[in-house]
Amino acid sequence: MEIKQSMAVRRTNSVREFPCRNGRVVKILDEEHWLVPTQYGTLEQQQVVDFTKLPQKVRGWWREVLERTYKICSLARASGVWLGAKWLNRFLQQYEIVTTDFDNLEETDWGLFAEWLEKQPSRYGRPLTFESRCQVFTSLQVAMKQAILLGHSGTSNITIEHLETTGRHVRRGGNAERLKRIEERALTSEEYTDLYSMVAEEWQAYLDNTNAPSVRENL
Repeated sequence: MEIKQSMAVRRTNSVREFPCRNGRVVKILDEEHWLVPTQYGTLEQQQVVDFTKLPQKVRGWWREVLERTYKICSLARASGVWLGAKWLNRFLQQYEIVTTDFDNLEETDWGLFAEWLEKQPSRYGRPLTFESRCQVFTSLQVAMKQAILLGHSGTSNITIEHLETTGRHVRRGGNAERLKRIEERALTSEEYTDLYSMVAEEWQAYLDNTNAPSVRENL
């Protein structure tokens, strides 16, 4: 979520408001900007949702989905849906398939999206973490469920199933990445033998030192 330096945002006068599930309020500043509550630990803040980050043709769809999410889900869940929307639409724009008719996307399309996410930088310039990529798919499932409840066409259990399947692949791939990193950090049996020999030699050299304590120990 970004702080948009517009007069509407600086004034923070709202055109309309609606309550969140936890009793806090989302302020609609204008058609393209919302002032939303957010919370990091015990710190409460407000941030701006800038719908100009999305393609024009899909903004209305995502506004309705996000409003419903804020009304019935946690702030963290709603924030995740917005981040998922931005990542998904960046991908769809890049491949020129911007749509809200998600049932027309094949499982291979979602797989391509998962591969694309692996190469995207986070705000810190490093690739998105495995956890972040999993969260994108979880958040998109939440968004699609809200769309179904809103009666939006083009989104059904077909899309949910595709997201669940691709999300499982992402999680399995992440677990494989973790195992690979562990294996790369772990020593082989030969390396353990060499390390043990080196330590034993250094210990023996210490014991052979005439200034060393008289206690003798075997390794």
